[in-house]
Amino acid sequence: MGVDLHSEMLKIAEEKASKLGVNVKFIQGDVRNIDFNEEFDAVTMFFTSISYMTSSEDLEKLLRNVYKALKPGGVFIADAPNPIAFAFTLGKKEGPSIWDVPHDDERIIIIDYRDAENVTAVVYFKRIITIVKPNGSSKTYFMNDKIRLYTAYELKTSAKDVGFNYVKIYGDLNWAEEEPKKC
Repeated sequence: MGVDLHSEMLKIAEEKASKLGVNVKFIQGDVRNIDFNEEFDAVTMFFTSISYMTSSEDLEKLLRNVYKALKPGGVFIADAPNPIAFAFTLGKKEGPSIWDVPHDDERIIIIDYRDAENVTAVVYFKRIITIVKPNGSSKTYFMNDKIRLYTAYELKTSAKDVGFNYVKIYGDLNWAEEEPKKC
C-alpha cells in the first residue's frame, strides 16, 4: 500500500511498480487522514515526509493514525533532517543545491532552494526535479513545499505520547556500517 498527496508521485510509483512486476495498491490522500486499523506490519515515511507535518497537532494526528494502522508489534520507520545540521548548512551556503543522480537507465537532476524561519523551524522548500530518459526525453516536476524541522526530542516525545513504547533515534544513515548513535 502506498499513500501520497501528489498524483504525480503516485504515477511515478505506479510506473516503477509495474516495471518491477510488483502489485501495490496506491491511494492519493493525506496521511493525516488515513483510516486503517491494525492492518500493517510496518509503515515507512522516507525523504523527510514526516517533516511535512508543520504543526505539533499535525504531527500528533499523523502519529496517532500510524499507531492505529500498525498491527501489534508493528514498526514505524521515518527519516527527518537534523535541524541543527540543517540550519548550519543553510547559513553557510548561498544559492541552490544541485544534484545529478544516475538511477538505473535514467538521470535525475535535482535543484533545491530553501529559506527558513528562525523561530518556528519552518523551512520553505522549493525543488525542481527533472528525470531524463536514455532517449533524451525528460519530465520536470516542481515542488513548492513547507516543512518543519523537528528535534529528536520532539519526535521521540510525540511518538511516546501517542502510544509508541519503544522509540529509537539514529544520528545518521550509516547505521549498517557502525554502531548507531542513540539519543
